[in-house]
Amino acid sequence: MQVGRGRGGTIALTSSGRARLSRDRVGLQLAFSQDSDLAGWDGNWHLLALGAPESERAIRDAFRRDVQALGAASISTGLYLTPHDVAPLLPEQVGRYLVTATATTMSVRGMTEPRAITEALWPAHDTVTSYTALDAALDADDDETDPLARQLFLAGALDAALRNDPLVPPELRRTPWPPTEIRRRWLTHWHDAISSAEGPQVYQGWLRD
Repeated sequence: MQVGRGRGGTIALTSSGRARLSRDRVGLQLAFSQDSDLAGWDGNWHLLALGAPESERAIRDAFRRDVQALGAASISTGLYLTPHDVAPLLPEQVGRYLVTATATTMSVRGMTEPRAITEALWPAHDTVTSYTALDAALDADDDETDPLARQLFLAGALDAALRNDPLVPPELRRTPWPPTEIRRRWLTHWHDAISSAEGPQVYQGWLRD
């Protein structure tokens, strides 16, 4: 959002922009916690639906968009499933219409085995493919490049990969899991970039690992 013009103008995040930034940071921390075996699956499936009337079309559309952005998958009309408790990350306005449930057993289209459900709803191929560009970016990363430029380059490449990763718990994926290996490799490049930079970092506090 732009306020004012010219040299006196400023640019600030809107409320929706701040909410998205907050979700992105939660996702980032979850990814690296999973990679460090610090965020195991508790065995619970979380179901979410919205009981908003047709007149609240905007809220219904926002819910659908946001819940999918958080990695939940549609299993029936208006019903979403995820192995994570994402309800606290949804916009405040959906709260009064939100319907949630937690289950330790689940049957989806005749499948009951957790890994089979995972593969059906969040195919491994799609997620692994989303990291192809990040893997290539790490190959192209040059330690002779200006450290701040490297930070921008590396952060952008990671962000693009994470946007297409539902961050399903590692217990529900095959091992070794390629995205985990690529993110660990990314961390090595990232630490090298920030250790060689002088003065303030471009993404101060962005990554706490």
